Amino acid sequence: VQISILGDVAWVTCEEAFGGEAGLRAPEISMLATNIFVKGEDGWKMTHHHAGPIQGRVEFLVGD
Repeated sequence: VQISILGDVAWVTCEEAFGGEAGLRAPEISMLATNIFVKGEDGWKMTHHHAGPIQGRVEFLVGD
């Protein structure tokens, strides 16, 4: 996880894992995500989210 703040704008980059069973097996897919936040009068709000597959970790999506 990497967090950056510049004035009233912040962005977080992280890896999101989906599928699998917590603590029992590896996730079925990993995504690299970016979340953008803007600070307003009522606090921080997420204004944008983007995620995409991490190359080399999604081979199971491609058929034989």
